[in-house]
Amino acid sequence: MNNVSVEAHHHHSVKHPAFAKIIHFFKWWLGLTGLIAATSVCPFCGQPGCPVGVGAATTIGGILSLFMQDWKEPFRRLYRRFSKKDVRQ
Repeated sequence: MNNVSVEAHHHHSVKHPAFAKIIHFFKWWLGLTGLIAATSVCPFCGQPGCPVGVGAATTIGGILSLFMQDWKEPFRRLYRRFSKKDVRQ
């Protein structure tokens, strides 16, 4: 019986940081898309529940959830891209 309790303590949790970030992104995406879609109407026809409005809400939710993951990284990439000097000769 003592061997069973010793074996129970040797379980190690395996962390998957990339998978956790993907799940975190999708949770934010679904949450923000639902919030936007539930509280707005289509910008083109003015009706709630329009497929075009839901598509726009999905796009906006995806962009906002990317910023929720790491809002500084897009600005860092833009800064690095445009701050590099062309060294070709």
